[in-house]
Amino acid sequence: MNYIESLPLNTSPKVFGLHENAEITTNQNHSTNFIKTIIKCNNSNQQGSDSENEVVQIIIQLIKNIPEEFDLMHIKICYPTMYD
Repeated sequence: MNYIESLPLNTSPKVFGLHENAEITTNQNHSTNFIKTIIKCNNSNQQGSDSENEVVQIIIQLIKNIPEEFDLMHIKICYPTMYD
C-alpha cells in the first residue's frame, strides 16, 4: 500500500516512451473533441438557432466553473515531501 501511495497520480508521457509534447497534443485533442461534441449536441437539439453564440455561452459558463489555481508554495509549506 505504501508503494502504491507513493506513485504519482498523473504519469508522464515518458512512462509510455513518448516525448513530453505528447501530453500537450493529447490535451489539445481532448479540448477539440469536447468543443465538437458541444457543437454537435447543440445543432441536433436546436436547428435554425444561432448555435455558435450558444456554444460560446456554454464555454463561458464552463470557464466560470473552473476552480482557481492552487497556491503551490503554500501547499509545499503545509505538506512537505518526506523521504523517510
